[in-house]
Amino acid sequence: MKEVLSPNTLANCDSLSLMERLPSASVDLVYLDPPWSNDAYTFAVEYEILVSKLFQQANRVLNQTGKIVIHSIVNQNVFFHAQASALFGQDHYLEEFIIPRKGVTGNSHETLIVYSKTDSTFFNKRVRKVSEQELKEKFPSQDENGSFMTIMLTMPVDRSNYQFNWRGITPPKGQSWKYSLEKLNDFLLAGLISFRKGIPYEKRYLSDKDYIVEIPTVWNDLSSSPDDRDFKFTIPLSGFERLLEYSTRPNDVVLIPICYRGRMIDACEKLNRKWIAGSEPSSGSDELIERILQKGVISNILNSDNLNSYSVVWNAYKYKSNQFENYILELISQGEDDTIEFKESICWNHHTQQKDTNAIEKIIKSIVAFLNSPIGGKIIVGVDDDGNIVGIENDIEVADPRKKNADGYKLYLTNSIADKLNNNASLKCQIGIYELEKKKICLITVNHSNDPVFYNGDFYIRTGNESRKISGEEVYNHLIRRGLNS
Repeated sequence: MKEVLSPNTLANCDSLSLMERLPSASVDLVYLDPPWSNDAYTFAVEYEILVSKLFQQANRVLNQTGKIVIHSIVNQNVFFHAQASALFGQDHYLEEFIIPRKGVTGNSHETLIVYSKTDSTFFNKRVRKVSEQELKEKFPSQDENGSFMTIMLTMPVDRSNYQFNWRGITPPKGQSWKYSLEKLNDFLLAGLISFRKGIPYEKRYLSDKDYIVEIPTVWNDLSSSPDDRDFKFTIPLSGFERLLEYSTRPNDVVLIPICYRGRMIDACEKLNRKWIAGSEPSSGSDELIERILQKGVISNILNSDNLNSYSVVWNAYKYKSNQFENYILELISQGEDDTIEFKESICWNHHTQQKDTNAIEKIIKSIVAFLNSPIGGKIIVGVDDDGNIVGIENDIEVADPRKKNADGYKLYLTNSIADKLNNNASLKCQIGIYELEKKKICLITVNHSNDPVFYNGDFYIRTGNESRKISGEEVYNHLIRRGLNS
């Protein structure tokens, strides 16, 4: 029997047959794009077992600095988190990247969920070069000192010591100057103030640091190449390149156990990463093999028969039932803290047994607090303050009178977030409805925002198990600490 599969091998077989034959601790990155369940709210046992096996093999073949990236969609995220946290541990959850679907309206996006195998993982800086066109748009003005942008000199923060009159201008109510009187005068003398229609703005000139920018967690800037097929529903080549640049190094081995279009293979070849891929015969593998063969990058093509010439290294699978349910129950058992909050409903009053149109306000404030948190958080709706599951059945009935079901409930919640905040905030909120102890609950996963988020002019942060409104100097200090003051 043969011992080891060589890099740049494409196996035309099912994913588990391939993974079972790989040596343990032999892979630097697993890019797992598992089949997505057709049922948004429950997952069949057979499907859970398949995904569990894929995760067990991924955990085994990864080396000590390795990572797994799970390609997911909104209604699958919590399920995949349940599977991944059971094997890799919640402490090894790293982050998520959101890729909006081009040409699709509403909260439609795909997600890349990243876990590490151990604490010994690494990351490259998540940065990219800024194009000349972007620089021209960001720094549209010019003078003898170069290109510059203009920035508001006021902040939506109520600081009494910074609400003085300067050159005939006093900040409006609820706002204050960013700088002291002395500093404003220094800026003016240095030529760093520009006036438009009598309003002063700070000039910020283009500098070396502006040619490189940190990549946010929402990837809405991905460019597509001519051969990015069906780009509306898939990640383009530039997205796979970005993922590899962030999570791997040259000559690292990338495992792609379920390979559909081969874009990750293309990215590996372009960035000098080794790869091993599997493509099931029923998933268009003939077309994939022909395309990769034309590129001349395959060192070995295997089918099910010659794959059997390689020894099975490990297939002693273990399966724990109800991992998905146990994951959410574990979240509830932790109680409310700086990352978890319970809400009984979003629009139903359990005391009056009537619709409560003000209840959504509390949800929005909590979402804003988590958006402003450095790590985000989760809101579990249908659970009371003591951790008892009360369900959202009544909530679903009254949320959208025209559509009294889970889809209507999610749409009502998504639209409320977009209307009261903005579409970008809505993108950062992943909403799922699940059945737990024969009652439906709603889990809202909120990813942190790189930009400060206000609601009706108020700023909220998470302190312990509370979403707290702060104002004045406290807001200013919070923004300064996070580097969000400009």
